[in-house]
Amino acid sequence: MDVEDLKQLSLPSTVESHKTLWQRCNNFVHHIRKECRSPKCRKRVYDREYKAKTNYESSMEYVNRLFEVTARLNVVRIDLGYEKAYFAESGLANACADLDKLLNNRRSNKLFDELVGYIWKLEYGVHRGYHFDCVFFFDGSEVKKDTYYADRIGKYWIRRITAGAGAMFSCNAQKNKYRYCGIGMVDRRDLEKRKHLARAIQYLAKKEQYLRMRLVSRPRLFGRGKMPILPVQKLGRPRED
Repeated sequence: MDVEDLKQLSLPSTVESHKTLWQRCNNFVHHIRKECRSPKCRKRVYDREYKAKTNYESSMEYVNRLFEVTARLNVVRIDLGYEKAYFAESGLANACADLDKLLNNRRSNKLFDELVGYIWKLEYGVHRGYHFDCVFFFDGSEVKKDTYYADRIGKYWIRRITAGAGAMFSCNAQKNKYRYCGIGMVDRRDLEKRKHLARAIQYLAKKEQYLRMRLVSRPRLFGRGKMPILPVQKLGRPRED
């Protein structure tokens, strides 16, 4: 093949072709702007913002109630997912079933004896597949080693729940890297650290992180434990923390 043959195969580089390409790009941008201004798109954005707001408010009400019944919370933040080789095998239904199994098994697993609450969120990423961002709250009077419990939960997920297909990431193992650390031991009187915890919960609930795939079924994307019941207040002098 000589030079003339190569010239014939190459795309024409003319002013007219550049104008056509520019017009197509311009039409595409115009279409995106039009769709973003449409009532349907505005409603979807509003719904996502409203859902994120209500999830955050519900979660903070839940966390504040936990502090009312527990003087100290040991907060374990861990991501539970799957190894890349098992993305296709895991699937949405299996992932949800695995999380249900983990949460249901806590009633008979000594690892969760001092667990007082939890929050989770379902996510999907091209490089991570289906996975769950989880926060586990333990009674800080009984549980001291947050990194140990994060590691134990992760290994339990991998070995017992997913039969070796799972993967985990412990935020507690790297909590010294966080500028605003709200995990590990948090005392109810430590207002500064409770603000950092609220920041972590807000990140968990924020709208940008929600699952964005088109799903045939409508699984729950966000969940928490049952709201604890406040103890009956006895007559007498109020408790001093």
